[in-house]
Amino acid sequence: MAMVVRVKPEYNGKIAVQSSNSYNGIILSNNLSQETLVQIYNTEDELRDFLYTTYTTVGDSYAPSQIDPALIHAYASEEITHNPAKTNYPANTVGKHLNETRGKIDAFDNAFIRPSLRPTFLLDLANSRFLDPRIKVVRDSIGTYIDRFGAMKIAQANRPRFTHNPSTLESLGILREEERVNYFTYSDCDGVIGQKPTGIVSIVGDNVAVVSNEIKGVGPNNLCCKHTRGTVNDNNCGGMIFSADANTVYTLSLYYFVPESNTGNEFTLRAEGTSLLVPVSRTIDTTFKKGFWNREEITVTTNSAGQLFLVPRFSGTGNIMYSDAYQAEKGLFASSYIPTTDAPVTRKADSITITGDLFNELFPAYKEGTLFISALPGKKNNMYGRFFEFRGASTAGGQNCIAVNYDAVFNNQVYCEVYLDGVNQCTFTTAPNTPQGVAFQLAFAWRYNDSKMYFNGVESVDDNSILIPANINVLNIGIQLNSTIKQIAFWPIRLPNAVLESLSKVGLMGKNPNQFPSISDLGRAAFINPFDIMRSRTRQEFSVDGTGASVTRNIRRDYDFTFEIVDSSGVTVTAQPASSCTAGTDNALTFTAPTGKTLTYAITPVYEN
Repeated sequence: MAMVVRVKPEYNGKIAVQSSNSYNGIILSNNLSQETLVQIYNTEDELRDFLYTTYTTVGDSYAPSQIDPALIHAYASEEITHNPAKTNYPANTVGKHLNETRGKIDAFDNAFIRPSLRPTFLLDLANSRFLDPRIKVVRDSIGTYIDRFGAMKIAQANRPRFTHNPSTLESLGILREEERVNYFTYSDCDGVIGQKPTGIVSIVGDNVAVVSNEIKGVGPNNLCCKHTRGTVNDNNCGGMIFSADANTVYTLSLYYFVPESNTGNEFTLRAEGTSLLVPVSRTIDTTFKKGFWNREEITVTTNSAGQLFLVPRFSGTGNIMYSDAYQAEKGLFASSYIPTTDAPVTRKADSITITGDLFNELFPAYKEGTLFISALPGKKNNMYGRFFEFRGASTAGGQNCIAVNYDAVFNNQVYCEVYLDGVNQCTFTTAPNTPQGVAFQLAFAWRYNDSKMYFNGVESVDDNSILIPANINVLNIGIQLNSTIKQIAFWPIRLPNAVLESLSKVGLMGKNPNQFPSISDLGRAAFINPFDIMRSRTRQEFSVDGTGASVTRNIRRDYDFTFEIVDSSGVTVTAQPASSCTAGTDNALTFTAPTGKTLTYAITPVYEN
């Protein structure tokens, strides 16, 4: 068989060889001899895109070394087979046939190297939005989160919060936060529709009122404040106030909505009051933020005890804006929203722990292992946070742990560490200032005298002098973290470095083209969502006959539920529950229907966030 090399017509006589002393300056042309073209094909890799090859049954007049070893190789066994390792082919293969096409598979960037076994512990919190009920979740208060449709929801005490990016609706996994207090009262723009909201203090005028029919609020009650810009000097349109402590860092925040019809593109978020020597302001450009809800915050340090206001200010006579979900909290950043009424409200810290028999069942061996984490960096605060912690009882010498931490005090770094009786065995630290808002991927492996970390594909230096702590009996997921965790996986072996690197580059699973699909990616093609089954089985419909008079029903359940009017033909509904209702709360349904007409509504329990 002969290998025939030709120059592609579009390049014939137009490409010069520049990289070889032997052929430098030659113009690629089909006037060149086959021997010359074959040699160029085999030695000038960068020119192969300009050439193509064919194979014929004509007697081979070239030496075996002139046949491309990356393609096919001729044998005297009546067939031609791909075998890159073989080089001693006969020069003539007339009459032979081809039984295998080109078998070369080009390498591609970030190729996934599959671990040799499945993880023995896996929390895919971003895809499944589900936590094994045996895992203990503690938060002795309600907490808010953003559901998969971008709406703010309330999770009841001791229930996990699976939150989402409100703009992109990306699932961010499970939300873990420290304890915070909202010092504003009536923070959810409560009050009588058309009147000044309860808790809003007028700074200059009374150009602020509770509204419900123009735009839905972002807070749980769906009401919001409407600020109207009046006269030229009236640019302070009402704000929230509370009594602040002296020499304390506060972060004040609100949600705002600017209509696209507004002529101005800026407004100012202003903190002022007797607790500050001078007001503090932030100018916000709304050019690309009109027509949807946004959240803004401002951080101040008080000089003395006294009043502290949060005031939205904007210009342009006749312009309007809406606000909702005000929050004043101690700390360097705004945490998830904490709704209040007539007094400040504390959101307790989240705690997720595995102990006792369940820990022994899931982690019978931990002195050798590999940990994978995908999470978002924590927000800067006054303490260190931990994404993951294997912990044992502290000894007289100090702590025993294997942990992945976040330095939220100084350099905003993710780092891994192992402690035995208070003695640091290893510490792997990432580069300073891990980017906020972008999920990282980390693989950390350990065993006796052998530990390693990869962070987003970046390799750490090996540590070959490590001792592993004994009597580990607790797993803590997220401690004082102020962040979200997407995935956690654990293997009871120290995986090879190539696998660690691949995990930290590509991730455990995902939707990128070069990644293997997960069950969650397959969705309903793989199985029926159990939540859908529960919803369909537990959905209840109720019908109420009309009497000609107004009827009010207070709908209340001891669990969260969704409300839906199924049929209201001929019925006038004047008030109805929100689409999502909170456990233990009265929800008024008021309607008028003539005799013979029926109002039908449905209640469906909520089983997931």
